[in-house]
Amino acid sequence: KVTGNNVEIVGAGEADLIAHQEGNSDYNPANDVAVHVTVNKRTTTINFADIETQLANSDDIPLVATTTTDSPIVFTTESGTVAIRGSTALIIQPGTTTITASVEDDGNNTAASVDVTFCINPLPPILIPSSGKITSLAATNTWYKDGFVIEGESGQELIVTHAGDYKATTTTGGCTSDFSETITLVITGLEEPFGN
Repeated sequence: KVTGNNVEIVGAGEADLIAHQEGNSDYNPANDVAVHVTVNKRTTTINFADIETQLANSDDIPLVATTTTDSPIVFTTESGTVAIRGSTALIIQPGTTTITASVEDDGNNTAASVDVTFCINPLPPILIPSSGKITSLAATNTWYKDGFVIEGESGQELIVTHAGDYKATTTTGGCTSDFSETITLVITGLEEPFGN
């Protein structure tokens, strides 16, 4: 938009600015001079707040993002761990989760998108002791005895023959639970683990 000697930019695109001067009694009209101007779109920025690690039974997750344009921010995900409802993520199951905040090109501002990735951890496994073994309700586990990983043991059942403190974690989609409750095994004399 041209007002007098001033040019106001009102949007992205291309334009030809033409300088024109009328003649008078002393001078002939000047030749017009044209200048081609390109106005680029503004680069859009999105600030998407980080999301802390969640639990499988956590409340819905508020999605907080701001942008340098007036265009609406749209949240989407291809992860099967959450469902998006407007600016809220509803937890479906544990696992690594990526949510995208995006803004479309509005003609004057570029499109933009930002990803935030976080974990939804499974709940700690529930352990059930019985004669000579401990069973976890989780399908896969990392077993511990006295604070150290028991190498080679990842199944649902752990055969125990030595006294100690036993616990486990479980991992789903790259996200690991907190420790289960500790099962303490004490063997005295000829007693068998957990009795019969």
